[in-house]
Amino acid sequence: MTLTSRVLTTLGIGAAALALTGCSTDLHPGNAAVVDGTSISQGQIDDLTGAVCSYVVGVNQQGGQPQDLGIADLKSSLTSTVVQFEITRHVADQLGLTVSQAQVDAQTARFGLPTGLDASDQKLVEGYFDEAAEATILQAVIGAHLKDERVTSGTDVTQEQIDANKPFMDTYFEKANVDINPSYGTWNGKSIDPGTGSLSVQVDTPTASLPATQKCS
Repeated sequence: MTLTSRVLTTLGIGAAALALTGCSTDLHPGNAAVVDGTSISQGQIDDLTGAVCSYVVGVNQQGGQPQDLGIADLKSSLTSTVVQFEITRHVADQLGLTVSQAQVDAQTARFGLPTGLDASDQKLVEGYFDEAAEATILQAVIGAHLKDERVTSGTDVTQEQIDANKPFMDTYFEKANVDINPSYGTWNGKSIDPGTGSLSVQVDTPTASLPATQKCS
């Protein structure tokens, strides 16, 4: 697997999206999504997309195998993962489960940053990796807690459990009340189906056919 492929896998690009359902009752202008009453703003997603796009370009250049990546596709994938992080935190809070910052740092230490990344972009990317690591560990704790209620912390799970697939999370994803901005499309139960909005149209267009302004480059 190339360096670029590893990074894209880490970011959730090209992987199966979340199994989410919800009714549009809490979505207001300016929101990309609302998860059980918690808003994720379009500004947050736009800023994160710009930072991760710069990150991926830097990784591509250092890996020696540049790959086209549509900005709309990246934005859609990041929205999915941020929603997943939020659901995971809600479930963990309800069950009283925790993870320490030291454990998060141990996971993110495996990912380096390309040279020349803008300071503000670096902060956003590092924050995203922190959230991803926290969610991954918490999901492992949730799975272990379902088998043994004495498990309540990240210190109670192994690296193997952290790295393993977590199909048990599907139940929580399906129960969550998730509303997605219509301009992004709609949830089909596993991923975003393109709608009539500009983002949806771009996602439905092959990356090679997109103009340079709509690709990470």
